[in-house]
Amino acid sequence: MNSLKANIETFEKIEQDFGSLEKFITHTTPINIIKNLADSNSIYKLKYSGVALVCEYLRNVGIDVIKPDVHIKRILGVERLNIVKSKSDYSVIAECKKLSDKIGISQVKMDYLLWNYCSKGYGEVCAATPKCYECVIKEFCNV
Repeated sequence: MNSLKANIETFEKIEQDFGSLEKFITHTTPINIIKNLADSNSIYKLKYSGVALVCEYLRNVGIDVIKPDVHIKRILGVERLNIVKSKSDYSVIAECKKLSDKIGISQVKMDYLLWNYCSKGYGEVCAATPKCYECVIKEFCNV
């Protein structure tokens, strides 16, 4: 709540500079928008909003982007499915964009499926302590 005023002011500045929030989030690639809103050197940096939270915001306004949270990074990382070689949020986003294009499902859907497969209180199959005996994709995993 302490940052709400500052973040509203940032959104107002974006509206002044771009004409609308919609024009701002569609004027360039999602990665560039994420950098604009999450990078500490950006004039549009939202307070207390890192890459994952900015991705969540963008998904909520209709941008097809994965949210590189701990669950997504874990399952796609070198220790598990070895799809993303780096733990960098931006590497995860870039690789998921490629994967999404290759397999023909949206990043949001891919995120939903993977997150539910991994998250505590949901699938909990590929959680911090994996349940490999329940995993239907274990043949592709490094665990």
